[in-house]
Amino acid sequence: MDQTNPEVWVHAPYGRDAALICRVLARSGISSRSCATVEDLCSSVGETTGAALISDQSLTKANVGTLAAVLKRQPPWSDLPLIVTTSGGEATEASRARLAILEPLGNVTLLERPLRSVTLVTAVQTALRSRRRQYQLCENFTERERLVQELKRSNEELAEFAHVVSHDLQEPLRMVKTFSELLARRYRGKLDPMADEFIGTIQEGASTMNVLIPTLLNYATVGQTPMTRNRVNLLGVVDAVVNTLQPTIQELRAVISHADLPTVHGDGVLLQQLIQNLVGNALKYCEPGVRPHVRISARSAENSWIISVEDNGQGIAAEYHERIFLPLKRLHGREIAGTGLGLALGRKIVERHGGKIWVESELGKGATFYFTLPNLESNEEENHAGCETEEVSELRT
Repeated sequence: MDQTNPEVWVHAPYGRDAALICRVLARSGISSRSCATVEDLCSSVGETTGAALISDQSLTKANVGTLAAVLKRQPPWSDLPLIVTTSGGEATEASRARLAILEPLGNVTLLERPLRSVTLVTAVQTALRSRRRQYQLCENFTERERLVQELKRSNEELAEFAHVVSHDLQEPLRMVKTFSELLARRYRGKLDPMADEFIGTIQEGASTMNVLIPTLLNYATVGQTPMTRNRVNLLGVVDAVVNTLQPTIQELRAVISHADLPTVHGDGVLLQQLIQNLVGNALKYCEPGVRPHVRISARSAENSWIISVEDNGQGIAAEYHERIFLPLKRLHGREIAGTGLGLALGRKIVERHGGKIWVESELGKGATFYFTLPNLESNEEENHAGCETEEVSELRT
């Protein structure tokens, strides 16, 4: 739309009325054109149209249908101002009935005669301001759509880049691993102790990279693939996590307990990955000499479920409560294996489900990780929220 000189299309059943209206508008610097028929007016509506002005005498059944078709074809952001003038005095009952058809479809203003010039000009100026704002919104929407498409393309390129890099890194990594293993088998114990240490360091670095590369790929692509949303029973998810981590649970003689958990709407694979990461961390960072105990529970809060994973491990100092969710930000050195991406990946999973994740902990007093999931179930009997019964998955030696 030419915002500096928008046009008003005018139709009146008598040519002199349309000409008079155009002269009044011209004196106020408003550009307008007269249309001989409603069909001409409708076919002329385009990007330069600021408003349409028509007499109620022209609102025949056929013309109302033509106008309604034009208004229905407008894009979502558009609401073409339509100014209707009465032929004299109040609008007739028939005119109001036809206006009622148009009002839900457009920005309709009714002006009753006798009509003062200032009233007409003010109504048209108001309509043009409204139209300008609409086109400004259109420009904003267009720019936003462009940015969304650009971001989508950038994300697709990033995911493709991550796949290519991870593939290309695997080959030299396999070479490093193979030759370091050959060195270890052939020369360990035959050279000086420093050489054995060097070989061990190479092998340790290769093993770390072997874990880090697919983890980085997973982190880079977890937000790219569409989520498969289904009803997910978190009790089943926890059972699957316990089965997966069973060797570690058995080794540590750990206790994994849980209250009844709700059925949620989400991606079961991603939610299992999230809970497995949190339970795995609880086992990994347990207190030496203390039997690990991890408890998983849930409570309902407004429109969300708050799921908690509580442990009796080492705990986390308050200054690190935010940092641990950043990629590659680890609090421990090589003494505890890890990539520094588990909690960052967990946060991405939670955010994709429309929730948030945080931790409450003190150093030496264990940690409780909380995350929220939308509560799409209102039947508390089905979900048994807040049930006191507790099941224990425990392996005794």
